[in-house]
Amino acid sequence: MIHELFEKLSTTEIDNYVGELERAVESHIIWLSRINSTLITGVGLETIDTSDDAHLKCQFGLWHQKFTDIESSTNPFFYTIFEIHRELHQEATHLLTRHAAGEALTPKQYQALTSRSDLLRGVTRQLAILFRENMRIASSLINQVFEHTREGVVITDKNSVILSVNHAFCTITGYDISEVLGKRPSILASGRHDKEFYRMMWRELLLSGSWKGEIWNRRKNGEIFAEHLSISAVRDHKGEITHLVGITTDITAEKRYKSELYQLAHFDQLTHLHNRASLYQQLEQAILMARRNGYQIGVMYIDLDGFKQVNDTLGHTAGDQLLVNTAERLRECLRESDVVGRMGGDEFMIITNSAHDSLDIATIATKILSSLRRPHRIGGAECQVAASIGISIYPQHGETTEALILCADDAMYYAKNHGKDCFSFCISPALSANSE
Repeated sequence: MIHELFEKLSTTEIDNYVGELERAVESHIIWLSRINSTLITGVGLETIDTSDDAHLKCQFGLWHQKFTDIESSTNPFFYTIFEIHRELHQEATHLLTRHAAGEALTPKQYQALTSRSDLLRGVTRQLAILFRENMRIASSLINQVFEHTREGVVITDKNSVILSVNHAFCTITGYDISEVLGKRPSILASGRHDKEFYRMMWRELLLSGSWKGEIWNRRKNGEIFAEHLSISAVRDHKGEITHLVGITTDITAEKRYKSELYQLAHFDQLTHLHNRASLYQQLEQAILMARRNGYQIGVMYIDLDGFKQVNDTLGHTAGDQLLVNTAERLRECLRESDVVGRMGGDEFMIITNSAHDSLDIATIATKILSSLRRPHRIGGAECQVAASIGISIYPQHGETTEALILCADDAMYYAKNHGKDCFSFCISPALSANSE
């Protein structure tokens, strides 16, 4: 295929193209050095072209465009190189934009840029050398370069029938090359995306010539994985699509890491309920929705009665299990729209969304008290605790997160000081208790 690309060119023309390619590679080394300097010092951003078509105006882009009049210039391997080059510019623009906005860049983000730059540099340098040596060998060795990339590459015909994949693609998907050739990429479909998702993907691909995004696929062993996928349409000199080139990166580990970070930031690690910070956020959102739609919300502040005794007599492990049991019982008492979280220690908070009135909230509180006073069987021992609940209602007792939580906390202490195992509504400035 690569030999066919140059069969119309003379030796002199090939030498000229190779010389320009080598200069384009060196210009990218200088370009990356300038980006390095800008990211480190913050100086020189205005001298770097970050426009959408910067990849077409640099030396490599100009070199590639010289082949547009040659029918074989749509060779999918060359087009893949061009796509790596285009994504390199996009990655650089993305990093520079975030840097200019004052965002801190992680080593992993910068590594993506340098990885693409190294890949492009290696491929194009190898290409320049091979052109001068032997066209037949060039085809074989360029394929080897693609085989050693960490990104999966899949090339299909215009009907999405797979013609070629590299080793990284097989590693990511678990399929052997022989198992995918002649098949369609739909063999990887996970079932997580509906027909509308794929319809919009193809619409953008046909209109703009490319599609990029995150997609969930299925490996051969059935495991669902996340990948960043970039698909580009290859057209001939008549503008007709001849091939499709997909470049994919497995981002499952990155997704899992982000999910773990989110869990650490928003959920209590013992009970898996919302933590204090997340509860504040949930209450802020609930207040906005209640204000917009004109309904009430209730805030319950719950403190366990007798927890310290269990902790002191049976140990911290038993105390932890008691907290886990309490979390499960609280979930069972609530509606799907309600939110429950652990404020810390043996204190919990509940947000009852769309509460009809104080009687509705009181009914939930009564149910909670009944559930929490049931005995617990922990490590062969039986123990029993109760709870004191303070309740505030939006907007009667406050219109801010802080006011509602403070009011519910005060009401909880009132309930605790007036017999425990009961609930109390906040009535500012006085409080009145309601117990079963």
